[in-house]
Order: sequence, then C-alpha cells, then structure tokens
Amino acid sequence: MNAQPAITAAQVTDILEKRKFVSAVKQDNTKPSKSELKHKSYRQPNEKSIYWDLRFVDMRDKPIPLQFHARIETPLSGLRSIRPLPGASLLWKGVRIRGVNWSIRHDNLHDGVQIAPVRKWHEKLYTEIDRDKYIIDINNDVKSTDFWAIVKFCCNRWNIEFPEEPQMKMGDKP
Repeated sequence: MNAQPAITAAQVTDILEKRKFVSAVKQDNTKPSKSELKHKSYRQPNEKSIYWDLRFVDMRDKPIPLQFHARIETPLSGLRSIRPLPGASLLWKGVRIRGVNWSIRHDNLHDGVQIAPVRKWHEKLYTEIDRDKYIIDINNDVKSTDFWAIVKFCCNRWNIEFPEEPQMKMGDKP
C-alpha cells in the first residue's frame, strides 16, 4: 500500500513562491555572545549552525511548520587543505523540501530512475516520488562559499527575507 506523501510538489511550489520571514531564532551559535567570550571555559562548538522558524509575510501572525537550517563543521586544526563547506535546508513538517550543499559526487534520481550524478554544488528538489533525491547542478549560481554567503544565497533562492538585525542573546548589552 502506498502512503500519501507528506507534501505534494504543488504545495512545495506554493511555499517557495510565497515571501517568508524569520519569526523566531531557535538556535544560532555562529557568533558567541560577549558573556560567553568572557568565560575562560568557552570552547568553540564543533559546528556552526542556525535554526530559524519561518512564517509567510502575508500571514504574519499564523505559525507554520516551516524551518530553515544551515550548518558548517569547524575545520580540524592543522588540516588547512580540508575546508568544510556549508549546507542549508528548508524543512516543512520535518521533511526537507529544498537543500543546498556540496559533494564531490552525488547520485541522482528522477521519477525513481537513476540519472547522471551531479558534482560539487547542488540543490535538492522535493518530488513526491523521489522525495529529496532529485538534485540539480547549481555550480554556476553559487558565487561565494562561506557560511553567511550560502545562507543569503538560499534566502534569496527560497524567498526568505534575510534578517539584517543581529539577534541579542541573554547577557549581551546593547
């Protein structure tokens, strides 16, 4: 018996076309607060990550199950030749409907059939049959590969208003 997909491709298209904004910052460890830096015991996390709850601009007061997640691993000390690259995902009810990341080679499905693999920067596109296994090459679209450049790239691509104001953390003074 085939289970109904969590979301349809038409619903994904509708979600992507609507303007969205960050309604809540669930996690952001990309910049330690001044109070964290004061502690001698502070250690940089193994990865930088952000996790935002999103809402539609035309329905500002209505919560929706849409989240943006981006992360990058901290480079290992002494290994300058291996530099981790960031990745980002757009999740609807925990299902990845879009994702951007880098891989030397990534297998690719379209309508359940294996097609040519994609190399380096790619975007995962949700389909009802393949879920997030259908990917497209975006090497020509990605201009800068640092963490915040990829976050802004994805925000532009997925119609998310990039939050310009830095978020204050408890213990920070204005």
